[in-house]
Amino acid sequence: MKKYISLALGIFALATVVYSFFENAIDRSEILGFEVGIWSYRLFWSVLTAALFFSFLKESKNKISDLK
Repeated sequence: MKKYISLALGIFALATVVYSFFENAIDRSEILGFEVGIWSYRLFWSVLTAALFFSFLKESKNKISDLK
């Protein structure tokens, strides 16, 4: 169940990064109440996306190796 939560959150984080390119071109955005530059915002969400997808793949690989 944990791996599916990682997958769902990863998809949400990816959508946030993609949406940041299509919303109004602003120079600043907020992360946890702090105002940051748009590229810092995108970097934060991109790193989070990669970490969540890596976690999902790791859990999936462990599940497959447990079945063998």
